[in-house]
Amino acid sequence: MPGPLFRQVSRLEWPEGDNHPIAVLRLEPTALHEPYGIEFSREADDLDQLDLAVLEIDHRRYVLVRYLGHPSPGTEVVGTSRRLLRGPCAPSFER
Repeated sequence: MPGPLFRQVSRLEWPEGDNHPIAVLRLEPTALHEPYGIEFSREADDLDQLDLAVLEIDHRRYVLVRYLGHPSPGTEVVGTSRRLLRGPCAPSFER
């Protein structure tokens, strides 16, 4: 049986540097927690308070971000490059 499609890592493992938005998931952090077990932490930056989780997928790290004051629904996927999520993990978030 194959292993998990992703591994959640500590916020401290998110590399400093340029971050690039990749996609916006239709699901809110609360909807990602229950089926996938993703734990979001409440943080703040110079823009607003946010819910944040760092995932490792295929040896690459991505951060899931939801700014609490953002008017549009969804959770942003941010990476250290503009490379899109591909492979078996991409469709798994669409179920």
